[in-house]
Amino acid sequence: MLSSIRVSFIAALLLIVPAIAQTTQPAESPEVQKVRGAARAFLVAMAQDDPSVVKAKFAGTADDYKLVEQMHGMLSAAKHLRTAAEARWPRTFAEGRDNGIADAKSMIEKLDREEITITDDTAVFHGGLTLKQTKGQWQVVDLMNDPNKRPTMTKMLSLLAKAADETAQEVDAGTYPDFTAARTGMGMKIRKMLAAEATTKPGE
Repeated sequence: MLSSIRVSFIAALLLIVPAIAQTTQPAESPEVQKVRGAARAFLVAMAQDDPSVVKAKFAGTADDYKLVEQMHGMLSAAKHLRTAAEARWPRTFAEGRDNGIADAKSMIEKLDREEITITDDTAVFHGGLTLKQTKGQWQVVDLMNDPNKRPTMTKMLSLLAKAADETAQEVDAGTYPDFTAARTGMGMKIRKMLAAEATTKPGE
């Protein structure tokens, strides 16, 4: 149930870019480096406005691609919010403060810290991103390796995209005095959406 998922966990997908100190990573095998390279390329494609770009790099099933579509929509909404915020509060972004809005760069940085398990032709990141090797090429086939969680995650990403788009519109309209208030406002939207989902009966 969506009501059982903490808002802080959901917000981490969009609002919280991990602030982890840089550490020296151990040397990785050439195969692991290839997997990371393929995953990075996929995330860069995910950030493009044209969804066909990431679709071309996805080798999973049509059903699995639905989650990719929702993730792409969430990142597009995040980009909309970031653009609106940068225009409204240019100093905040010019000073290099952590704006905390997820983008391809922040997602790649997080991915680079995740462990990878390779078994035969399948590679799985600790967070669930799954790749398969076909004809010597690693390709993403799923964003998470637990099919039972996919419906919930798909719904969460849809809610995040809606909240981000609404917040961006409010930023454009001058609703918030600063970016901190905008982030707080979006968090409240997510809480309200989750509460509404929790009280909605199946089939309604």
